[in-house]
This record gives sequence, structure tokens and C-alpha cells, in this order.
Amino acid sequence: MSELPIACNPNALTNDQRQWLTTEFRKLFNMTEKVKALPTGYGFHFKNVDEQQFTHIAKLIALDRLCCPFIQHEIIQPAGGLDVWLHFSAAKDIKTYLECDITQLVGKQAKVITMMQQQNTEQNHNICLCSA
Repeated sequence: MSELPIACNPNALTNDQRQWLTTEFRKLFNMTEKVKALPTGYGFHFKNVDEQQFTHIAKLIALDRLCCPFIQHEIIQPAGGLDVWLHFSAAKDIKTYLECDITQLVGKQAKVITMMQQQNTEQNHNICLCSA
């Protein structure tokens, strides 16, 4: 991965695209079954992802990469199943950035935030408490 600054490009998306992306990421993160800490980010697990949902995840990533070019996005579908892992990482540790961003999307009480906090506790990493 190249060293890009951890900075979003707010002009990369139209207002409609940004609103759609925010709404759809909120829905996606609320469907998270598991979270795993990666060396420089997080992985999110989704169960029984059908073809339409998989395509939808890919569309989300296609837009997100425009406004957040520093993030490496990986969609991983293990062989023999319908589950999917979505990894967000970067050349630098972006856990704090992701924690803030996802907290703002889904709110502090959402299941995914609790799972991220558990991963942080296991790694002695503090979660960012941004206002939602």
C-alpha cells in the first residue's frame, strides 16, 4: 500500500452520492455479525450474503474509494460459503479513524461499536469517542 494521507476528499462525491453512501453504510454496519481487528484496520463479517447483497457491497466500496483513497478495501468470500468479510485497512493504522467514522454512522449503542470495543480491549487499543 502506498503512503497516502489519512484525509477524505469531500468533493469526490455529489451530495446525493454522499447521502446514499451514508445511509447504505449505516445499514451494512448494523448487519455486522463479527468484527476483527487487523494490523492497520478492521474486518467486518456478514452472514449469508446473496448475489444482490454482494453486488451492493461492491457498489458501496466503488463510491467509498473515491472519497477515501487512503483506505484499502477488501471483499473476501471464503470458499464454500455465503459469508463475506469486508476489510478496511491502510498503510498506516486507521483504527481510530474507522472507529470515529462508524460511531458517527451507526451510533455509540450499535452492536458493531460494541464489537469494535471488544477487539480494542483485547489489543489494549482505545476507541475514539466521537459524537454521533
